[in-house]
Amino acid sequence: MAIFKPGWLSKNYEKAYKAVNKLSEQNKLLQAAMYSHHSGIRLMAVEKITDEKILGELAKDKLNDTDYTAQHFMFTEANAENNIVTGIINANAQINDDIDVRNKAFEMLSDKKILVDVAKNAKAPYIRKSACEKLTDEVVLTGIAMNDASDFVYETAIIMVNDQSMLAKIAVNASIAGARLKAASKLADQQLVNEVLVDIAKNAERFYSCAAIKKLKDKQNALIDIIKNAADSYVRIQALWELNDIEILTDIAQNDDDDGVRSNAVARIEQIRG
Repeated sequence: MAIFKPGWLSKNYEKAYKAVNKLSEQNKLLQAAMYSHHSGIRLMAVEKITDEKILGELAKDKLNDTDYTAQHFMFTEANAENNIVTGIINANAQINDDIDVRNKAFEMLSDKKILVDVAKNAKAPYIRKSACEKLTDEVVLTGIAMNDASDFVYETAIIMVNDQSMLAKIAVNASIAGARLKAASKLADQQLVNEVLVDIAKNAERFYSCAAIKKLKDKQNALIDIIKNAADSYVRIQALWELNDIEILTDIAQNDDDDGVRSNAVARIEQIRG
């Protein structure tokens, strides 16, 4: 049985153009947007897609994980007239990683449910970020801020959230300390802010711990808590250098179990005394 390639798969640009120009079936336009040899043809195909579910899949760049793969679009002589998909092109068929196609698909989206899916699941952080900017549901944005690992994304989501209870939820429970810091910066409840910053300083990675300490430099009791209770001696030392209480510093210099902390306490006392 003879096998026929669709016209949009032709390496001849004019032939591919004419084939796509005639297409209206959404799945076939998707196939052209994914597999055409020509970037202009791929872009032309996506611009003709009206099904936002398909546009969402293109924007997410997750098509390798769906049913929209090479196996869907070869035609046999027996069914070519009816355009029934039955075979595969070849073992080397590849989806084109076309940023312009992905961007165009995203630009064409307006369905809020699909935008939420894109904001949560797109591979590219900049697409997730842009999707967040199109959302207004603060519950959804809070969920994204709490779970997305990209600062590019969670910071955008937090900027879009204004409800204090939602911000508090992020500040207390987000999986990434950077998101907690960002949310805390928007909180009005200063007691909660201090509690969040102390917890980050004592328990997060050094980068975030030190950032939290810098925000607590005028909160002497909070610094004492960090010096006494943080697991990382480096973090304890950073907090120590923000402390101004010579009596507490003297106690640390004399009694702390860590040599580095004791010696830094001595140096800090000397600095304060000039």
